[in-house]
Amino acid sequence: MKKPQIWIALLFLALSSCSDHTEYTKVNTRFSTTDPFAKTSAPSKFVEFSAEIDTVLAGENGLIIVIPKGALLNAKNEVVQGKINMELFQANGLNELVFSNLTGNSSSGQLSGGSAFYINFTKDNEQLHIDQNNPITISTPKTAKEMLMYSGNRDSVGNMDWVDPIAPEKYLDPVPLSTLNFTPEIFDNGLLDILPFEGKNKFVRSFSDSLYYSVWLVHKKLSSFTPDQGEKFLLEPNGKKFDLKDIQKSHQSGLTDTSSDDEYSDCGIDPIKVKTIKENAFENTFIATKEFETRMQAIHRTFDQRVLDLYVNNTDKQLWVVDSMASQLLGNAADREVFLKFSREKLTNVRDVEKNPSAKALARFYQKRSEGLTREMDTVENALLKKYKLLQKDYDKELAKYVEVLRKREAHRMLYFNYTLTSSGWKYFAIPPEFGRTFREKKLIGRLTDSQKFDMVNVYVWMPENTSLMRLTETEKNVFISKSMRAVETTPVLDNTKLQFFAVAVIGEQYFFDEVKLSSEEEREVTATFELKPTEKAKIDAVLGNQEGKADLNNSISRDLKFQTKRLAFNKAADKYLEKRTKYDLLFSTTVNNCCRMSSKSIQVGNALFNVNCTRCHLAERGVKLTGPAFDNLLDHSSGQYAYFSAFVRDSRALINSGDDRATTVFNEYRSVMPAFEDLKEEEIMSIYNYLIATLSCSNQPTILH
Repeated sequence: MKKPQIWIALLFLALSSCSDHTEYTKVNTRFSTTDPFAKTSAPSKFVEFSAEIDTVLAGENGLIIVIPKGALLNAKNEVVQGKINMELFQANGLNELVFSNLTGNSSSGQLSGGSAFYINFTKDNEQLHIDQNNPITISTPKTAKEMLMYSGNRDSVGNMDWVDPIAPEKYLDPVPLSTLNFTPEIFDNGLLDILPFEGKNKFVRSFSDSLYYSVWLVHKKLSSFTPDQGEKFLLEPNGKKFDLKDIQKSHQSGLTDTSSDDEYSDCGIDPIKVKTIKENAFENTFIATKEFETRMQAIHRTFDQRVLDLYVNNTDKQLWVVDSMASQLLGNAADREVFLKFSREKLTNVRDVEKNPSAKALARFYQKRSEGLTREMDTVENALLKKYKLLQKDYDKELAKYVEVLRKREAHRMLYFNYTLTSSGWKYFAIPPEFGRTFREKKLIGRLTDSQKFDMVNVYVWMPENTSLMRLTETEKNVFISKSMRAVETTPVLDNTKLQFFAVAVIGEQYFFDEVKLSSEEEREVTATFELKPTEKAKIDAVLGNQEGKADLNNSISRDLKFQTKRLAFNKAADKYLEKRTKYDLLFSTTVNNCCRMSSKSIQVGNALFNVNCTRCHLAERGVKLTGPAFDNLLDHSSGQYAYFSAFVRDSRALINSGDDRATTVFNEYRSVMPAFEDLKEEEIMSIYNYLIATLSCSNQPTILH
């Protein structure tokens, strides 16, 4: 049978207590002058250190010696000040143990394996001893669970007697902090829902951590700015544009928005402070243990920063003691019970020290380092915001130029003749009867199929006889009408004139084109139906060049398209920005108590969109069903939850037809299919989701919890 490996420690009287202090007047020595092994044993090592600071010294083979300030006393039991000398000898392995004659017997039998060491402290050649109330801690790597520590008595001829075996304390085992996951589980699930994101297509632990650490700051930066895409009728390339600013202005509902740095300081665990406790300074505390990793998930679920601070500020105490303190701090009964259960485990610490001399220093480091990390990350996110504000500035300049073009185009369409007034009174601009032609207000319409698939669609009407151009605006899916700067849906058109309708569309780099020629009769509406086909840009330019040769600069389709192309580029950048912002808001919602988020922009927007699109069939209240189901299951925060919600909103019938169990269950219960909301943009659906999560979380809690 293999003998258990034993840790043997040679301590001598330097580490023992004694009521008679006269023996300390003489300095202890490792070997007596008559010890035959003094010549064959390896020499000791000597280290000088200050008694006035906490000291950590490292020996060989992982031996660590922690010497608290004031741990060493002189013969009068006075705390020693100044420089201290430490003698340290280590015997590792059988050869070194044999040459120093450290193998031997204990009262229980032969000892085997392990290692031995000798340690002693002096000052100015005076023997010192250890304060029993402020002990030194010795740590060594564990090689077997049966390890015991023995004290040794050595006689004048080198015989060893190993006595007083002590079992090691049941310390927690620290592990590298890099291997621990302190990110909340619901945050990871939220990230899985919105992938791909920030160039990542799959979940990566380091990526999730970096997002978590920055999410509060990025959310704050992105929420402080909304791209302003200008007057709505100028911005309709295809379909209904999501106008975030308009919705926010119209649906404040008495809520105020704030960008204060500490807006959510009492509503969740600060990710920057979580990042701080993964710094190397916490490697040798209970923070760096799997046991604390379990507690970290429970801390996240409390959304109470005070709990994390409590653990960090008490790393000198036994872990079960801090568990008990946490339970007393919390107001929620369910949370209290979680931490009471932890305290009943009676877990200790990574080393048996009632007062960790570095605990206060770690608490100061925690606060100071957190502030420094916040400043560092704030600088990075300021640069991100600056990029989008510059895009906005450039677009505003182009928009101002285009508005002036439209004003001149309208004036050209309405004013053709100059008159000199020589008398006052009534005047009437009219066409004499002999000409037989009149201007009538007509609604010009362009129709096409599947306009939503294009990145941009522009429909124009060119009136050759009065060299007038009008860009039609898409007011409903696939329908473009004559909505001028007068904010009406008609425009003056000369009877019996020729009208040329042009449609130009883009998908990526591919152009599509069609031209329709019609005559304006006496009808009030003139409709052109397009069949857009892929067309080389050179051919489109040739057709439009012919029109441009007959028009002035303000009525040129080519010039108008240049602005529309710039607008498309800005809209893509704005959409990308808003998508980034709403995805960060979704991640942000997993880091704070949702009751604290009711004033956030995404919640306000989601509230407005929910009222417009959903209230006929749903209520945002727990357990309340109308024509459609309640949303209580959204509070599960399960992985894939948002992705499923988005798919259901876009087309629930497709999920039912696919045989999806959840969709089929809902259909069977309500015997109806929810309309497909295909026109809703992703950021709109995400805002509705954020609104529902926050509202349902706080339906019975109208005030902030902490």
